[in-house]
Amino acid sequence: MKKVLIILFILFSTNSFSQKWSLNKVDKNKEFGYEYLFSFQNENDKNEFIKTKNDNNKKSQIIGKILDKSNNPISGVVNISSKTIKFSKDIQTNFNGEFSADLDPGEYKLEINYIGFDKFVTEFSINEKNTIEFKIKLGLSSELRIYEINSKNELSDKEINQIIKCVEKNKELRNFSTEKCSDKLRYKVMIQI
Repeated sequence: MKKVLIILFILFSTNSFSQKWSLNKVDKNKEFGYEYLFSFQNENDKNEFIKTKNDNNKKSQIIGKILDKSNNPISGVVNISSKTIKFSKDIQTNFNGEFSADLDPGEYKLEINYIGFDKFVTEFSINEKNTIEFKIKLGLSSELRIYEINSKNELSDKEINQIIKCVEKNKELRNFSTEKCSDKLRYKVMIQI
């Protein structure tokens, strides 16, 4: 059921103060029959990278370093796959977030997919005796929490935006209770997951 709700949430969402919300369902037989969903998207925290290409006298290789936005190293697995031949390789980074691999000349895709961070994908080509170097800063992924507003009546965009601002302000103050953002006579705000 949660998967269906999340899929519906993504398909029918509306942008609002860089946040997405949706009217999930209406059940007029319930006192609080209008159900809205929203989550915070971390839209100002996106992936960034710098790619440099250098000639060397040895071999074709890729080297890189993966960091978060505070320049802390991230260790995990980097996947490199060829765009033209059947080739895919997972490379484990070290504790400093560094990785390297020798590659044949060709066209490749580099992919990083870590929990809590935006997925990173880029394509690159490498020539004979080239070194491709990446410095990658991963942005945070969308927040996993989904908030639910149960309302007696249909809410306007403005009302929903005010509720979202209230929840966001409380989050910034490290107050994760949604009670202050609820109007007990009109609507209730809850954390769904």
